[in-house]
Amino acid sequence: MYSVPTGLYADVRIEDRFETTIIYMNEHLEQSTQQQDKGAFLRVFDGNRWYYTSITDLTAIQAELDSLCAMAKPNADIGTHPVVDRFEVNTGDHRRFQDKNVRMVTRQEKLDLLEAYTHVRDMEDVIHLRRAYKDQHIEKTFWSSKGADLQWDYQRTGYYIAPTLAVEDQQEQEHHTYYGNHFDELVIDVPAVEAFVAELRDYVRDAVACEQGDFPVILSPNVAGVFAHESFGHHSEADSIMANPAIQEKWTLGKTVGAPCLTILDDGSMEGHGHIIFDDEGSRGRNTYLIKDGVLTGRLHGAMSAGLMNEDITGNARAINFEFEPIVRMTSTVFGPGEASVDDLFAGVENGYYIKTYRHGSGSENFTIAPGLSYRIRDGKIAEPVRISVVRGNVLKTLHEIDGVSDKVELFGDVLGGCGKNEQMGLPTVLGGPFVRAAKMTIM
Repeated sequence: MYSVPTGLYADVRIEDRFETTIIYMNEHLEQSTQQQDKGAFLRVFDGNRWYYTSITDLTAIQAELDSLCAMAKPNADIGTHPVVDRFEVNTGDHRRFQDKNVRMVTRQEKLDLLEAYTHVRDMEDVIHLRRAYKDQHIEKTFWSSKGADLQWDYQRTGYYIAPTLAVEDQQEQEHHTYYGNHFDELVIDVPAVEAFVAELRDYVRDAVACEQGDFPVILSPNVAGVFAHESFGHHSEADSIMANPAIQEKWTLGKTVGAPCLTILDDGSMEGHGHIIFDDEGSRGRNTYLIKDGVLTGRLHGAMSAGLMNEDITGNARAINFEFEPIVRMTSTVFGPGEASVDDLFAGVENGYYIKTYRHGSGSENFTIAPGLSYRIRDGKIAEPVRISVVRGNVLKTLHEIDGVSDKVELFGDVLGGCGKNEQMGLPTVLGGPFVRAAKMTIM
């Protein structure tokens, strides 16, 4: 398809992108846009440096490749270079969203999803209502000088209903979200949203201040997912590991880093918003165990980090779009399921807390989670709603404190946002997994 001089590696990633965004604030339609663009990311490697550019004129790909090659220095050993050696050579047409494509869904059908919940603004104690819908469909073509020549596509869709309720001097906002890879997976479920608003009303009205200190804590799948993502997933991205010698010392493969019931994995083949058939270097998406039975067993790689660290690629080289180079990113990073029922997890807590939703989370050596809906656990049962400012702890210590993981798994996608790293913000990923119980976290 394209040609490069002997002694150089090159690849070309072409993207045809379609995206819809619809946002209502109360009854006002704030945004209703559909965007479509095409472009390509090109790069050349001579064993010492990468040379790359992005373009929107697809007729100029060969000319741009020639310009990049002219800056590089041919290397007779490029084929055996440890980075080039890692690149997979995949071929064929692997598109899977041709028959159920969001490009074929009318704008009115998308508006109807949100308009079904207009009445939520008029429910008791609701002072604001934000409703949002988003979809993406991306077709990708990948070619490399090693022989890769393939096509695949990616699709996500979802919407959320976000009411703000006020009772006396207390206010809370929460999101009720539906997501999928196909539009017809997005059901209109008015009773579920009304029940959600009713729970939020009870929380705003009845929540009391928490008791501060160290307590047993049960994290819902959504909150456990953000803990896995922020507190451990980013530590597993190999480019970050290479840049921080302290992380390399603490996170050595084969080291016991958590309780025996603890497994964390990143699975690009898992259905959902983090699903990738191939990454943006043409490597197949796959399941990588990061922690298995409490032992650190893997980390996430693209070809560059895998070659430099003499490890295998994991299919985690991703770019936010064709304007950017692929870097090491998560896909679906979750706790693996355990053997306990959800009821058994709660039954094991005499006096603790249940964190059902979160506002945000962050993690490095230490982590913080800002909870949303939270409840006291008394004698193994969910009791009164409580207001918690933050849940925090040391990551390594907390991984050893995990003493129960449910067999029930729930997965979640972010409708408007996603994961951010460097300047590449909003990459689709999946959060979630099982319910997770820790013998001790700090409640404030």
